[in-house]
Amino acid sequence: MNPSMDREDRPQAGAVGADDPLAWLGLGRSLAAQMRFGEAEAAFRRALEIAPTHIPALRELGLTLERTNRMDALGTLLDDAVAAGLGGELPDLRALRALREGSGEEAWAIARTIDARADPVRLLALKAKCADRAGDSAQAFAAAEAMNRAIPGYAEWRRVGRDFRNYLRSGCEAMAAWPRELPTAPPTDRPSPAFLVGFPRSGTTLADTFLMGHPDVHVLEEVQMLATAARSLPTDIDLPATTPEQLGSAREVYYAELDHHLEPGVGGLVIDKLPLNMFSLPLIASLFPDARVIFVQRHPCDCVLSAFMQDFRLNAAMASFLDLGDAAELYDSGMRFFIKARERTRLDIHTLVYEQLIADPESTLRAAVDFLGLEWRPELLDHRATAAARGAIATPSYSQVSHALSARPSGRWRRYEEQLAGILPLLQPWAERLGYSG
Repeated sequence: MNPSMDREDRPQAGAVGADDPLAWLGLGRSLAAQMRFGEAEAAFRRALEIAPTHIPALRELGLTLERTNRMDALGTLLDDAVAAGLGGELPDLRALRALREGSGEEAWAIARTIDARADPVRLLALKAKCADRAGDSAQAFAAAEAMNRAIPGYAEWRRVGRDFRNYLRSGCEAMAAWPRELPTAPPTDRPSPAFLVGFPRSGTTLADTFLMGHPDVHVLEEVQMLATAARSLPTDIDLPATTPEQLGSAREVYYAELDHHLEPGVGGLVIDKLPLNMFSLPLIASLFPDARVIFVQRHPCDCVLSAFMQDFRLNAAMASFLDLGDAAELYDSGMRFFIKARERTRLDIHTLVYEQLIADPESTLRAAVDFLGLEWRPELLDHRATAAARGAIATPSYSQVSHALSARPSGRWRRYEEQLAGILPLLQPWAERLGYSG
């Protein structure tokens, strides 16, 4: 939504609070939480029309601009704030601006002055990123630890994460007793989607941004369509006991959910991108036995470290990232589940290696495009243009995919070997199995 919209087109804060900046601030925060960033921006700007020096509204507007990769607009906002004598009130935005501009030392110098108690999870996450960019691994790791421990309900969330890991282990054991052939949904004329999966922080968002550049591809990102279909089954953990009719009904539930997120009459290949669908291979095989699956692979240590240092929105799976040991256990149990499921299904699966995508994007993408049965298009290589055109990005990688490719994230874990020492015995065998030298 354009901030210059007519007043009657703006989101409404309600008649009672129409001239109250706090009402607009609250509305904007609610809209931003729903990823309705254009409307959120309009609400924050309305708050600032009423109270031009309202620091919380300035901060939320700045965060919205950064979240939507509008760094020029954020720079203008900060320059105006400094000119008005308000720059000292917004050190987090100044640090964020320096970080996004690649000035790690400047960002960390500013971030060190921030008192994180006002908003501990967000501000400690910012400190961790700034320290990491400046090369201060010890301080970055300490800030990430503090960020995770500041999560409300930390102990309960860790229990939730433990239960999920146990669920994966139980599922892996159950698959060992399954028959060789799973029941499948009856044939249908509707084409199957493709699936893009991978462990969190493996590079799935970068991969889907590249693939979005193809005119015959429609990527649906982070939509729980498979989970919705699974809930329609009598059980989502005993697929051998389901009937083809039940699976056919579940597939229709999936398609109905899919249609909610597609424009009418859209053709081409639909790619369902949800990293943790790597734990849904058996369901994919039963609903869409001819589906193609791209598995995005990254060094296990980089995946786990990056996930531990990321302030995710929590659910049962992501709760394991609140503790480094839990995160490593999730990688181990999750990969065991994925490999067992890959062995027990006949799905066509292509592995896309993140490090190869960074080093040689054309060859890596050509292999993926060929696997998907698509024609090669040179515009696929301009991922930054695709990122700019796609609007708000739903994942924590929203900032990375708008930048030029960099090998810097590859092997980052080596700067944290001291902090990772306790989990390396669990992860290094996986690295060797996946073809990494260390």
